Amino acid sequence: MAVAPRPRPGVPVPPGVLVRAGALLALLLATASPAADLIVDVRSAALVELPGERAPLGHVSGRALAPSGELDLFDLIFVIDTSGSTSGSSGIRPGSNDWLTRLPDTGRTGRRSILAAEVAAVEALLDQFDPRTTRVGVVSFAGAQVGGDHAWLEAPLTADFARTRRALAQLLAAGPEGGTDLRAGLRLAGVELVGSRSAESRPRPGATRHVVVLTDGEPTLPERRPEQAAIATARLLARHDIRVHVFAIGRGATREPEAAVGVARATGGEFRPVRRPADLSSLLAAVDFAALEALEVRNLTTGAPAREVVRSPDGSFGALVELAPGVNRIEVLARSDDGRERRVWRDLSFGQASLDRRLRLEQEQLIALDRARERPRPDEPPPARERERDVRIEVESDAPPQPAGP
Repeated sequence: MAVAPRPRPGVPVPPGVLVRAGALLALLLATASPAADLIVDVRSAALVELPGERAPLGHVSGRALAPSGELDLFDLIFVIDTSGSTSGSSGIRPGSNDWLTRLPDTGRTGRRSILAAEVAAVEALLDQFDPRTTRVGVVSFAGAQVGGDHAWLEAPLTADFARTRRALAQLLAAGPEGGTDLRAGLRLAGVELVGSRSAESRPRPGATRHVVVLTDGEPTLPERRPEQAAIATARLLARHDIRVHVFAIGRGATREPEAAVGVARATGGEFRPVRRPADLSSLLAAVDFAALEALEVRNLTTGAPAREVVRSPDGSFGALVELAPGVNRIEVLARSDDGRERRVWRDLSFGQASLDRRLRLEQEQLIALDRARERPRPDEPPPARERERDVRIEVESDAPPQPAGP
C-alpha cells in the first residue's frame, strides 16, 4: 500500500490524508499484556576463517530478551521531528554516511541538517533488526500555528526495511518546516502500534511495542501547555504497554527537557540527551529494547568465554567463539533488568554458511572488534609497557648496591 506524501504544515490537506488520531486513541483497548519469561535462543552457527588464527572461530547468532508481551516480537515506530528548527546544522561530516551520500541532492544544508542526522541514525539502525521478528514504522511530526493534528505516517509497521528506507529518503527530501507538535506524533504512533481501524499497520497481539522520539526542541503546539499535552498522551500509551524513548538533540532540547523527560518517565522508557547531533547514530544504536542487564556466551567444550559479543536493540545477538574439533556445546546466559535469569545450552556444528545481510554485517562487526583488541600471542614480544618494565627491573638489579647508612 502506498504511503500518502507528507503535506506541508499550514497547507490545506486533502480529505483522508491527514490522520486525526486524538479521538481514535481514546477508543483503544485498555488491557495490558502480562510480562513473559525471558526468551533465549540460538538460531545459527557459522565457521569464521581468519588468517593467522591457531584455532578455528565460530559465529553464533541468536536472540535474548525479556519481552513485555507474550512473544519474542517487536513493533517499533520512530517518531521524527521535522519542524523548522531541524534545518539547523548537525555537524555531520560530508561523506560520513554512505546512505545519505547516495541520496539525490537536497541542497547544501540538507545532508548536514539535524533532520538528516535523525534520518541517517534510523537508517543505520535498520541493519541491526531481524525482519523475522521486528517490524518498523515511521511517523513524522511538525505543525502550523492553526488547529489540527500535525503528524503523518511516512511508513506503516513493516519488516520490509527497503520500504522504510524509501520513506526516510522521502521524508528528508520534503525538508523541515513548521512548529513542534509532539503530542500529535505520539498519538499517531499509538494508533499504528495498537492497530485501530484507521491504522495502516496490522495489529500484532503479543508483540513488545516501543516508540522512539527524535526531536531537537521542546513542543510548541498545541498552544496551551504543549509539554503537559505530550506527557498526558504518553500516559495513555503507557496504559497499552507502549514504552517511549526520547532522544533530545542539541542545546535547545537539552536545556530544559520537561516534555522529553516527562514522556519517557511516564512510559518507563529512556531519556537520552544528545548534545552533539552528529553523535545521534551511536547513541541510538546503544538503546536496549530487550530489557537485559547482561548477556554472556561461553563455549563449554573449550571452557572459554566468547571473544566478542554484540547486541542489537531488538534482542538479536552475535558472538565470536573459539572452537574445538567436532561438536561444540555453547552456553548463553541472559539476565533481565529485574534480576531474572535464563541459561540455555546448544550442541552446534560449525561449517560454511550463506549469511543474509544482517548476519554478514554482524559477523564483520565481531571480526573488527576482535582485531581491534590486543591479544598478544606466546611467540610475540610483550607490549611496549611490559618491555619497559622488564628493562627497568634489569637496570635496577644491575646497579651497584647503595652503601648502608651510618
